[in-house]
Amino acid sequence: MARVTIIGLGRIGTSLGLALKASQPKLEIVGHDLASDRLAAARKRGAVDRTEWNLPAALEGSGLVIVSIPLHGIAKLFGEMAPFLSDGSVVTDTLPLKGPVLAAAAQYLPPQVSFVGGHPVAHPELTTDEPVAELFFGQAYAIVAAPSASEAAVAQVIRLAELVGAKPVITDEAEHDAFTASFELIPALLASALMEVVAGQPSWRDSQRLASARFAALTAAAADAPAEQHARLLASRELVLERLATLQDELAELAGLIRDANADHLLSRLTSASEQRASWHPGAPPRADVPQPELPDTRGSISSLFLGRGLGGKNRKPTSR
Repeated sequence: MARVTIIGLGRIGTSLGLALKASQPKLEIVGHDLASDRLAAARKRGAVDRTEWNLPAALEGSGLVIVSIPLHGIAKLFGEMAPFLSDGSVVTDTLPLKGPVLAAAAQYLPPQVSFVGGHPVAHPELTTDEPVAELFFGQAYAIVAAPSASEAAVAQVIRLAELVGAKPVITDEAEHDAFTASFELIPALLASALMEVVAGQPSWRDSQRLASARFAALTAAAADAPAEQHARLLASRELVLERLATLQDELAELAGLIRDANADHLLSRLTSASEQRASWHPGAPPRADVPQPELPDTRGSISSLFLGRGLGGKNRKPTSR
């Protein structure tokens, strides 16, 4: 049996472990994290078979390494991992920005290792911070391969996405990171700005008890780790500034409609936005009675999957989007 190592046992890393164990119980999964409480929690949940605080021990003999740590630590980790990775192994990640991760992989990972970037999108209706095996079920799993990655390595990460119940989407770093700027970075900035505007008012201490669930939802991203937000914004500043400029134009136009009491045009803009939001269906929460995706036979599939021999002994080219 092959061995998979998950580095970083937060919500995403632990959920991946839970989903892999649910679909492939005999697969050996090793967990690594510098936080002892996360190691213990992942082992208790059954997301990993064993944990290793020592990084070289965690990487020993692993055919697939899944890195799920914050962006600001990725380059340092790749440098520390490099001497201990097995020849022919595959490294993937879970970060929502691919450009800086691919650059760090090219700089620090050895040439005999393939890097294939990954971004599993969490189910939008599963808002709990607790790890769950169903977190990625039916959701997109973006895959952005390094130019040097082998076809077999890309196939392995595609199959990883399938094994956790997600839908693999092959894309490139520019397209992927443009979406991330719109869907994650700008909302986080808006949340921070709104929180600063409201909490900066003298009446905030007394009025905060009146804040609605809508306000809580709109500002939730402001509670994200500041160091990670800082790293992501600076790593994609051109994209963020471009999106911010467009947003500022939109807000300025809405402000003008309100100032001029242009009721018809204002209503038309609000109606358009309402209709577009109503036409987007994030999806209902996964249910236990929903059929699971078809999974390979464990008698021979895992060794071929994680030891670089393609899928079931065949080389399958990833389909372009």
